[in-house]
Amino acid sequence: MIANDLKKGSTFIFNSEVHEVLDYSHEKPGKGGAFVVAKIKNWRTGKIFSNRFRSSEKVEDAFIEKTNLVFSYRDSGEFVFSNPDTWEETRVSDEQIGDDSNYIVDGIEVLAVSYRGEILGVRLPEAVVLQVTEAPPAVKGDTSSGATKIATLETGYKVDVPLFIAEGERIKVSTSTGRYLERA
Repeated sequence: MIANDLKKGSTFIFNSEVHEVLDYSHEKPGKGGAFVVAKIKNWRTGKIFSNRFRSSEKVEDAFIEKTNLVFSYRDSGEFVFSNPDTWEETRVSDEQIGDDSNYIVDGIEVLAVSYRGEILGVRLPEAVVLQVTEAPPAVKGDTSSGATKIATLETGYKVDVPLFIAEGERIKVSTSTGRYLERA
């Protein structure tokens, strides 16, 4: 495939690593040849950066496999997921999960991404429902518009929530921004 064919979501090999295109643009300067500027993510390290490719530059396709998995439990530095169809277990290291561990609870469905049998990482749903385990009471008189407080969720993650949220409630949190969305 040539760089001109790169689109959002395309996966390819770059510097001997699997990368995914997050965003791209075709540029045609007044002088010289056209090129593609792509914002890409390294699947192994999670690093995101931009790179410029000549339009005719060849890149090697990476055919990744995507599998739906359900989180089962944690075991000595690994997250254990199971395939709901075959019940086969898949282990993913803490490093591969990274900050996404803030949103992983029992029974959550994820999309595992693998290349040539090696798990590269997991994709979470856009939002998850988590229970509030700690939330300080609202202070009387603190009713300014948009007032928030810090609440601790069942995973240990801390998030700003509106003053009316209390312990024991379930809330929806965005996995991309880490922000409170709404009550569940």
